[in-house]
Amino acid sequence: MITQKLRKKIYDRDGWQCVACGTPAGLTIQHRKNRQMGGSKSLDIPENLVTMCGAHNQALEMDAEYAEIGRKNGWKLRQWDDPAVIPVRYPDGISWFLTNRFTRRKK
Repeated sequence: MITQKLRKKIYDRDGWQCVACGTPAGLTIQHRKNRQMGGSKSLDIPENLVTMCGAHNQALEMDAEYAEIGRKNGWKLRQWDDPAVIPVRYPDGISWFLTNRFTRRKK
């Protein structure tokens, strides 16, 4: 379970905006590597979490084509991917960051 304290730190790190579209509305936390993909609560780590709006979070889970876009942008990972080394593309469309702990480091 993602605690409120962890959720706030992830939102702070991501600038309180969706990593896909930049909206500050309807924010949720997305697991880059899904817990049902062989994961557990051990995947509730900052490197595996990104801020997304509800619409993009749902699209990643429900639309195979959009999930592929998510993989290309680091928002969604495969079972064998390591969230600590796969960068995330942020809303400006050109900036890639490693989401190490509670900071973003330019890739």
